[in-house]
Amino acid sequence: MSGELIVQTLKGPTSGANANKVIVPSGQTLDASGGTLVPSAGQVVQTVTGQATGYTSHSTTSWTATTLAVTITPKHNNSIIRLDVSTNVWFITGSANADYAALGFYRNGTSILATQYGTVLKGAKGAYENYNDPINFTHYDNPSTTSSLTYTLYARSHVGNWSFGVNDTGSGYPIVTATEIKQ
Repeated sequence: MSGELIVQTLKGPTSGANANKVIVPSGQTLDASGGTLVPSAGQVVQTVTGQATGYTSHSTTSWTATTLAVTITPKHNNSIIRLDVSTNVWFITGSANADYAALGFYRNGTSILATQYGTVLKGAKGAYENYNDPINFTHYDNPSTTSSLTYTLYARSHVGNWSFGVNDTGSGYPIVTATEIKQ
């Protein structure tokens, strides 16, 4: 048996144990595949993950792209994009002077991250040894668009005294996750 029910508004009862609820019974599915369910503010709309395809070497104070990127097309113009990064930074060469690796995001080729997330570079000429520092951080972006966005992780040396690598896919499989959150 099939049929079609056309209504303007669907409301639950205003009192009782299930006040203001419209209940879909266990074993039943509300199929909205032919239409759209509009998320409420604060709800996750979609999540996309990008993985590093190799490593990059950095030794200057200029921002340089890494191979860690993710592309997402927001469904709502007022959504916030949450970017979660998990990557690695390791020492290659350097002087005894202090330096650190700075990481930041570019959206479609333009810098969006004013705050620099970094790790102290450590190596044979410094006072300590550590060849693989994990870096994890979160950044929020408000792009105000429903056009495709590519977020790429960039890196640079803060002072230029050290050479370091980013995104060693052989240790930790660096990823970046873009989550659209409806506002």
